[in-house]
Amino acid sequence: NLRFVVNRLHIRFEDDYYSSDKPYSFGIQCEKMTYWNSDTEWIFQSLEQGKFSRARTQDPDLIIKEIQMTNTKVYWKPMSEMYIPTSLWESTKNLEFQIFDAFPLEELR
Repeated sequence: NLRFVVNRLHIRFEDDYYSSDKPYSFGIQCEKMTYWNSDTEWIFQSLEQGKFSRARTQDPDLIIKEIQMTNTKVYWKPMSEMYIPTSLWESTKNLEFQIFDAFPLEELR
């Protein structure tokens, strides 16, 4: 069985190129995400009441994966400040390490 665990995940998209006078960003933050193989499937009896059971799958070709996310937040920020402005990206895109060349190694986390 394969189990994959990620702690403190933050995925962010930001755009100040499309409309530079109205920059925005959106993303997802998750304290902990666990992903694993499973040999059972969920069987819902009532979606309204949230009743379900689990049963072993009868299909040998069926691959079941499960994911558990703890303290997950999704956000949308209009008029947000850019972490990496388009101007910085454009000025470094021809360098070997692109935007990473713009920051001293000690400043990267």
